[in-house]
Amino acid sequence: MYDDRQRIAELWRRPTYTSHMNSQLRTSASAAFRRLRDFDWILTVLAVYVLHHLFVSYFIIGHVVDIVRPFAGIPAYVYNGWDAVLYRNLYNNYDRYNWPPLYPFALRLVKVVFGLREPNVFEKSALLLNFFSHLVIVGGIARYVRQDSRLTGVAPWFVAFALFLYPFHNVFFAAYSESFYLALTIIAFLFHQKEKIGFAGLFAGAASLVRMMGSFLALAFVAEQAFYCIRDRKIYSRKLLLASTGLFIVLAWHISLKVLGTTAIASNTDWIADLLTNHVPRGANARLWVFQYLAFSPRILEVIAFWISVAAIVYCALKKRYAEMFYIAVFNLSLVFYLYRPFGWTRYVSVLFPIYIMVADWVRNKPRLAAAILLASAGTCYYVQRTLFQGQMGEP
Repeated sequence: MYDDRQRIAELWRRPTYTSHMNSQLRTSASAAFRRLRDFDWILTVLAVYVLHHLFVSYFIIGHVVDIVRPFAGIPAYVYNGWDAVLYRNLYNNYDRYNWPPLYPFALRLVKVVFGLREPNVFEKSALLLNFFSHLVIVGGIARYVRQDSRLTGVAPWFVAFALFLYPFHNVFFAAYSESFYLALTIIAFLFHQKEKIGFAGLFAGAASLVRMMGSFLALAFVAEQAFYCIRDRKIYSRKLLLASTGLFIVLAWHISLKVLGTTAIASNTDWIADLLTNHVPRGANARLWVFQYLAFSPRILEVIAFWISVAAIVYCALKKRYAEMFYIAVFNLSLVFYLYRPFGWTRYVSVLFPIYIMVADWVRNKPRLAAAILLASAGTCYYVQRTLFQGQMGEP
């Protein structure tokens, strides 16, 4: 009996046994941490909403008329002025066919699904669609960053805060289409990341029915596959066809507009006329004037946004994230072919999420700089929002 007890004690003391137990404990702890980390994006969304609520409560309510709280029991607000008036009209009666249709129809779907009733049914629909879009955006960014080894060390929470504290034309908490568009864009890139190119193209096509910028994303997926064909000196016909699904949707929408007797650019006719009449000097090349305005003018916000987008193209190229590179590059190159009224350029750039990832990558080992950037962004963001929503600032 004594020998048996001694043998058991010796087995218990053996390093191999304790090492095995420690290894199991470490593995279990690591798995538990990963499970918790998979849901930390929910805390990020909560923190963003708390911050926004505090800002609106202390600095907006009483100063801006067009901020409403649609649900009496929910402390959440939505801005319903400026372009939200147009979206409200399309929500009630979609009669301007040259505006992408998916956002107003998505609002109608939200109304039906949740059984929303007046008052403020449009604002209720917009707030709920924004909220679910924000969940997709933050959760999708976390997944996107963590599944890409080239982005090791990038903090998804920083990307999310940098996005929602975008310091210029920030309309992510307004009854605007940007949040819904960005959610579809990120889903497209998640499918692309899994090499499900056909689904990526489909969501890019869907995004083009929310904002015309989605056309550049659909084209970027095709451009990426064409780039691989040239690089490898091989035709990847199946991938090219799958990547083109988004362009088929874009083409189908433009054909439908033609049948209806209009075009997508008709929605900008009045704005372009104002640009040519009141801003571009007589005899000057309008497209060149727009480029000079964005790249070199005293309008510092637009200039910063333009050059940050250029930096993001270079960054994505160095990281060999070619779809993202082509997405931003095609958008910027559209300046050559399409006449923009450039005063809202900062708003256009706000949905280009690779920019925020680039900034997060630059500061991943610089906590003080990261904190300074977020504080500066928050201050600028809320100052610009308050000034803009009070009507003291706008697109000239």
